[in-house]
Amino acid sequence: MRKLYVIGVCMFLVISIIFFLKHKNRSVTYEPFNLPTAENPAKKNERVREGESLFLKSGCTNCHNINSQGSKMGSSLNHLKNSTNPGFAKAWIENPQKMHPGVRMPKAKLTNDELIALLSYLYSVDN
Repeated sequence: MRKLYVIGVCMFLVISIIFFLKHKNRSVTYEPFNLPTAENPAKKNERVREGESLFLKSGCTNCHNINSQGSKMGSSLNHLKNSTNPGFAKAWIENPQKMHPGVRMPKAKLTNDELIALLSYLYSVDN
């Protein structure tokens, strides 16, 4: 019985080491990106409202929530602006599989203007 236990522990350690070595050098690169600043506050507010509408209509709420709107299945996006930068978020939304292979999130089918509006909304939330 002890021999089986030792073999099991050794197999676990070998698999863990292989997994670590396979994934240790995996670094994701993405282009730096800054949200555009609107000289006109009304234009910025319009972009944020459009982004909120996209968040609610594009299926984001099927998994994510923000300000208690949406599902709790995926990550809450309330603190996105405190946890990551817009370049990373943009790259993630454009191609989640590239950023984290195997993730269940699909690619967003958004135009560049829609993506900027969505990011403007996500980075406007203060929670």
